[in-house]
Amino acid sequence: MSRDLRLLLVEDSDADGELVLRELRRGGFRVAHRRVDTRSELLTALNTSTWDLVISDYAMPNFSGMDALLCVRSTGSDLPFIIVSGTIGEEVAVTAMRAGAQDYLLREQLTRLVPAVERELRDVEVRQERRRAEVALRDNERRYRLLVESVGAIPWESTLDGQVIYIGPQAERLLGHSMGRWYEHGFWRRLVHPDDLDHVLKNLEQALTSGDHAEMTYRLRTASGTWRWFLDIAAAVADGEGQRVIRGFLVDVTDEREGESRRRAADSARRSLENQLQHAQKLDAIGTLAGGIAHDFNNILTSIAGYAQLLERTMDAEHKSQRYLGGIQTGTKRAQDLVRQILTFSQRQEPQIQAIQVEQVVDEAVQLLRASIPSTIAMDIRLGQQLPAVLADPGQIHQVVMNLGTNAFHAMQATGGMLTVRVTAQQIDTMGAGPVAVGRWVVIEVTDTGCGMNEQVRKRIFEPFFTTKPTGQGTGLGLAVVHGIVESHNGTLTVDSIAGQGSTFRVWLPAISTGSVSNQTATPPLPLGTGQGILLVDDEEPIRQLAIDFLAMLGYRGATAHSPAEAIALVRAEPHRFAVVITDLTMPGMTGIQLANELALINPRLPVLLSSGDLQALDHSRQHVPLAGVLPKPYTIEALGAALRAVIGQR
Repeated sequence: MSRDLRLLLVEDSDADGELVLRELRRGGFRVAHRRVDTRSELLTALNTSTWDLVISDYAMPNFSGMDALLCVRSTGSDLPFIIVSGTIGEEVAVTAMRAGAQDYLLREQLTRLVPAVERELRDVEVRQERRRAEVALRDNERRYRLLVESVGAIPWESTLDGQVIYIGPQAERLLGHSMGRWYEHGFWRRLVHPDDLDHVLKNLEQALTSGDHAEMTYRLRTASGTWRWFLDIAAAVADGEGQRVIRGFLVDVTDEREGESRRRAADSARRSLENQLQHAQKLDAIGTLAGGIAHDFNNILTSIAGYAQLLERTMDAEHKSQRYLGGIQTGTKRAQDLVRQILTFSQRQEPQIQAIQVEQVVDEAVQLLRASIPSTIAMDIRLGQQLPAVLADPGQIHQVVMNLGTNAFHAMQATGGMLTVRVTAQQIDTMGAGPVAVGRWVVIEVTDTGCGMNEQVRKRIFEPFFTTKPTGQGTGLGLAVVHGIVESHNGTLTVDSIAGQGSTFRVWLPAISTGSVSNQTATPPLPLGTGQGILLVDDEEPIRQLAIDFLAMLGYRGATAHSPAEAIALVRAEPHRFAVVITDLTMPGMTGIQLANELALINPRLPVLLSSGDLQALDHSRQHVPLAGVLPKPYTIEALGAALRAVIGQR
């Protein structure tokens, strides 16, 4: 079947160009092409037409293939670029590939041209689809996280029989009961006023039967013994695993119930909650998609980080490439943090609270801001040194700085100005001396010299969906998300602003008394095996190959299976060949949990390690199933060795 191909041909020879075109037509392409041999002609062609591919000669009288490659890449285009030449050497070819060329061919190798073109056309489509998915995830992360963490009501989720699965932290602030108590069996029912319980249960039953949402107003008992009225809007939905659950929002309407004059405000709150519930139901599918894409990213990152580790451990410590490997490790660590944020956003992984140095996280965020802010805005960065540590999720603090920096940029976009970012330690010794309680605090301060705000706007900036930007230029979620994150870290967010002069946002985070946190960690010795057989089951070929290399370095005899069926066949043939089986959780045909059960029937003493990047799904799936342990993805060679040592040491 013929295929259309829009080809931009960089070639000074009609005869050589015709050889390329003839080979492509022979391969089944209907070629629409344009031949250029100067930089100006190339730029004109790129700016006036759409192309699928660039094929370039390397040596031309007035232009070169490398010049053409740099010209294409300077426009920001990721068009596939293939060099065809009769003179290119191996060293020149490697340089071209590093500069962004996809392939190079000698003219006597033109039989390779059609397969190379077909491969690159497939690859560029995959890259474009991946970028679209990443943009969609970033756009929706702010909306979804806001609905869960920053909404004024209490979000909740329960099983069909009323057992609470999740409830927002607002519940503790409004009712006084500790978060742990909400998850006790029957606790919610005990809080409902006896006169209201039948009414509530009947409404929920009707909603489950009809598929519509339930709307109820009832009383809940506070920790002090008083009663407060709540409007509850709930609906039955399917969770990420297809199980039906009940999700809803609780809003405190005590004042509205006790004062007739404020009843209209309750009606307004109800309509707002209905809209937010509809948003939550629509975004529920996006959360599931985020978890799935994050799972695939984890597999890719496992391979990249793993092979970088292997190179690092097998290469001389003084080799110049060690610095390059360090860059790969840093990049994959940031990508792993991004995956974790995606999983947190999709409610499939809890935020990772740890002792961090805020100034280091802010420094990373500032580097990203520098690349996105135009030169009309100057930046003044003042990061304190050896500041006290704080307990925080580094990914969320990174997002706080990015959101505040982006907000400052928008305030100065039209006029330019100065963006100042400071991180300091502040000691509050007496009540009232600052906006926070007595104690030691780390303060992130973001100041702009932009348009500023009047008092009316300043009072509303943390409201979800409130924005002063024109339609289509803002979601009104950035500062609301910042506010929610700071509150969840037991911090305080303040703002000072004067219309026409600029604004200063300060994030106050409580310091801890452990001193500063060092980034320097010694590389521990690998926990080695003694030749035991290990079977790894995973449907991803790169993961299986990496595991073989890891296991060999760790001193084990590794074997792999691409499916649960193959693993069962291997163990059935030799039940005592393997000391441990490591299996992925999600595979075609059978889950890792089901595989563990099947292997137990063959050899009950065979330990099974379950590996997954989705810890929540892993915890949920392993209920009532005996496992030797879990190995979260992406894992390092040290983590793999430690997990195997722990399992084998228990036998």
